[in-house]
Amino acid sequence: MNLRLSKRQLMLFGSVFLAFTVLAAMPLDFARAATVGFANNNLWFSATTGVIAGDNLKIYSNIINDSYDSFSGHLAFYDNGVVLGDPTAFTLSKEKSQLVNLNWVAVAGNHQFSAKIIGAFTIDGEGNKEFLSDEGLTVTAENFFVDQDSDNDGLGNQAEEDNGTNPLQADTDGDGYNDNEDSNPTDSHIFPGADTDGDGISDLVDSDIDNDGLYNTEEEKLGTDPKKRDTDGDGVNDKEDLYPLDASKWKSEEIKEIPQQPTPPVPDSVPAVTIKETAETKVPENLAEAETTMIESADSNFNEAPLSVPPAVPNIAEPELEAELPRRSFLAATFGDPITAIPTALALLATGGALIYSGLWIKAAHGVKIKK
Repeated sequence: MNLRLSKRQLMLFGSVFLAFTVLAAMPLDFARAATVGFANNNLWFSATTGVIAGDNLKIYSNIINDSYDSFSGHLAFYDNGVVLGDPTAFTLSKEKSQLVNLNWVAVAGNHQFSAKIIGAFTIDGEGNKEFLSDEGLTVTAENFFVDQDSDNDGLGNQAEEDNGTNPLQADTDGDGYNDNEDSNPTDSHIFPGADTDGDGISDLVDSDIDNDGLYNTEEEKLGTDPKKRDTDGDGVNDKEDLYPLDASKWKSEEIKEIPQQPTPPVPDSVPAVTIKETAETKVPENLAEAETTMIESADSNFNEAPLSVPPAVPNIAEPELEAELPRRSFLAATFGDPITAIPTALALLATGGALIYSGLWIKAAHGVKIKK
């Protein structure tokens, strides 16, 4: 039998064959889900990587109805088998879909999320209601990991260990930028921000941003710009400028020096002074003889001075005693107790004699002639 097919028939046959091939290759659960329930792998999140405990996420799922006049039920989300929040009610007419989402605050650890349609039923064109089994009305996502951020730098501990940074220190290299925003978090000389003076230290941690010799705190007090070495633009650095905010001057007025008087010339030689010897200035040839004369003279003066012994105080009547008391008080103040008056007087005389002797000796030493 000779069978000939036209070009149009061949194209139609090829299309039908291709359609059967695609349907045969589809999973059975996808074919069922495409009728009513979930689309294939229809469970996703607002973020899937770098999720840290405390982040706010959304969990999404899409419900479809391709076959029934009406499809109703409740959609519930689960985390490790525990329902999250309250199930969401829905009703879909034929060939309609509905996007359902749930807000979730991430918790550190591993999570297995799933979405399930519960209490599902359909209504046909004649109003007949039919409940559906849960089989095929559940979709499960892959394992979901949420990291912990111990130093609150925006990177999870696991990520920091992978990067070589310290999970307990927000700024590992100490350049002023947290590890999450630092282009090279392990090198303090590489950072995303400014380095005004080019010293390899970030402005965020540089104590002298413009490297003018003044700390930033000092410049704030002076009112100068910590990012400009020469705030007033007069060509003198702020530290050396006594007027860093005045471009017209930078140092104190010069003090005019007072001209010094010329020093008188010093003569080459000083004329000798001749001392003429006189009888009064003549130094005795025999100093021992002069000293003996001085001692004899002092002794004779001491021996000739009579010693005065205070008379005994007579008995004085009581009226006369009152008049006598002031005089006695004066004597007592001058010489002390009468018992010690004589030794006191002798001590005074001895002191006077010594002074006279010393004066005579000094005169003799200076060449004064002593007459015998």
